Amino acid sequence: EQELPPLVTPVQKELSSSDPLVLMGLFGQYLFLQKALEGIFIVDMRAARFRIMFDALQKEHEGGVQKQILFFPLEFSWGNSDVLCLLENKKSLEQVGFSLRQSCANTISVGAIPPFLQENQIGEVLEEILASLLCLEGNAAIKKEKDTKVAFIAAQHACRGGVSSAEEGMLLYKRLLEEKHSLLDPKGNKIIRRLQHEEIQKLFC
Repeated sequence: EQELPPLVTPVQKELSSSDPLVLMGLFGQYLFLQKALEGIFIVDMRAARFRIMFDALQKEHEGGVQKQILFFPLEFSWGNSDVLCLLENKKSLEQVGFSLRQSCANTISVGAIPPFLQENQIGEVLEEILASLLCLEGNAAIKKEKDTKVAFIAAQHACRGGVSSAEEGMLLYKRLLEEKHSLLDPKGNKIIRRLQHEEIQKLFC
């Protein structure tokens, strides 16, 4: 994740002002909000979910983590070096909700998955995590870097689902404001953009 300074920006000040916030609606993955004196705020719901989930996974490293136990474990086959890499980094995977073991020479059995992921996503997620861990192995990465990368990938896949209503989006937005870096997602991309009255006028000139 890009290192972000804990600063209060002008946009954060405006969002927290006493001016009433009006929910305008949901357009695709974007939530539109209005503050009469500050303009229109557009919130990227996928980026917001990415930030919230990533921060939640980072916090859960300090305590218990939720898991979705599978009635029928999933099995995946890889080469010996790939299986060894996953087993060596088993703790990092467990910290985001995975439970896995080696069922035979080249096969990993997954008995539990993060509750925010679907079973049909697991193969792709583990492939991506494995590729990142293999890259980090050659750089003598410390455990914290591996934990962060695993959490980053898991959260990125969790954010692919959108919100179903403006009301759900508003709840997600309110939760976003509780995060330390509520304006940027873990990649450093903006989550909230503002259109001031003058900018809207220019669209019609």
